[in-house]
Formats: sequence, structure tokens, C-alpha cells
Amino acid sequence: MPSSFSHAIGGLALGSPLLRSRVPRRYWWLAAACATVPDLDYLWSYRGTLGPEHWLAHRGLTHSLIFALVLGALIARVGFDRAAASPSRWTLWGALTLATASHGFLDSLSSYGAGVAFFLPITSRRFFFPWRPIDAGPGLHDHGMLGGLSETIGRELLWIWLPALVLLTLTARWRGARARRPDN
Repeated sequence: MPSSFSHAIGGLALGSPLLRSRVPRRYWWLAAACATVPDLDYLWSYRGTLGPEHWLAHRGLTHSLIFALVLGALIARVGFDRAAASPSRWTLWGALTLATASHGFLDSLSSYGAGVAFFLPITSRRFFFPWRPIDAGPGLHDHGMLGGLSETIGRELLWIWLPALVLLTLTARWRGARARRPDN
């Protein structure tokens, strides 16, 4: 299961291409928070009182696309002043929605759990991507706790951090090139 840090960097990267102009500093903090919020469902499903298929269980409602849309809209509305928003609120909503949705996408790349209920409330069916390069974490490996932890961190660095940093770098350069163009 990806760590909260990996969810945050993945969310920042996935939402960043929508932001074509100067990005408010507050966006980065809020996008990282949006990308980690879906795991709050773990608080009420930790002890297993809810079955893994329950809509409120871990990777249920808070990992759905409708939750991402609603949270993105709420944070764009509350977190950014309408008059001062350099990117429009619509653009910020889209970017924050992608940041939130990235959580479920990353979880679907892991070998842990019952899958992600992307389409709640329409269906409670849970999904994994066919390719799952991210292991469940320490304790499920034959290399001991420390070996398992380093293997998990290595996989997150390779499959989440590296692509995220490449995407963030490319979009930052693209924004910088746009800002330097004389027609802007």
C-alpha cells in the first residue's frame, strides 16, 4: 500500500498539468492534503467491524471518483478566493479532483486489500489495475521487516516518486516557458 508521502507526491503530480499559469503556493499544500484524505476511512474500518465490501470500509466511498469530485469542489471553493484566483476555480477544482482521485489510482496499483470502489455509489464493485507493482508493505516479504520495508520504499520510489517528479518537472518547465512567451 503506498505511503501517505507517496500519495501526496502522486497527487501533486497528477493535478499539476491542468495548472497553466502561476500556481498559488496554497494549492500545493491543499493538493497534497486532498491526495492523502481518502485514507481517513481507515479510522472507522480499522478493527474490521465493516466487511471489506462495505461501502464505508477502507478503499470504499472515500476512494471513489464522486468523493474526489466533491472534495475537489469543496477545497477549490473554500480554499481559494474567487477574485484572487490566478487559475480559475474550475481549473483548481479539476486539479484538486485529480489529486484526490490519484489516491485510488495508486491504491489500485498495489497488491493489498479488496480493491478500490471507484464507482460508488453506482456500484460497490472494487477494482485493481491488472499490473500491480506496489507491494503491501513490510511483514509480507521473505526478507524480514527491514528488508521488506526497504523493498517497499524502493518500489514506491521507482513507480511513484520518479514518474511524479518527472511530470512535476516537465509541467513546471512548460509553465515557465509559457510565462516567458511574448504573447502572454
